Amino acid sequence: MAFKSQRRTITIPEPDFRTSEDLRRHQDSIRQMCRTLAMMAHMDAAELEASLSTIRPADGMFRKTRARLRARRVSRHMRHVADCFGEAGAAAVRTFGAYRAEYAPELAPNVRPNRRAFTP
Repeated sequence: MAFKSQRRTITIPEPDFRTSEDLRRHQDSIRQMCRTLAMMAHMDAAELEASLSTIRPADGMFRKTRARLRARRVSRHMRHVADCFGEAGAAAVRTFGAYRAEYAPELAPNVRPNRRAFTP
């Protein structure tokens, strides 16, 4: 039985930061890409752990338990990769938030507050 290899291609659009909308769109695409990569890495870690847990240790007691523990120790690093992708997506969102906070005066239209005339 032969399995077909699946290719996974994820691309980030070229940055073109001319307007706030361009920056938001670019950061949103990075966030979506990181979320997809994080989910894929979590699934890969679960598959890796399940696959490695079937390999039994050569000798000793508690073979099944040790097999599961060894598999969990190895797949822990793949789960860390998934967590890092999630953190990268969150950092992209924070980038746009910091942009809005730092450049709020330039983004806001020039609206003068309503002032009441002084009446004695």
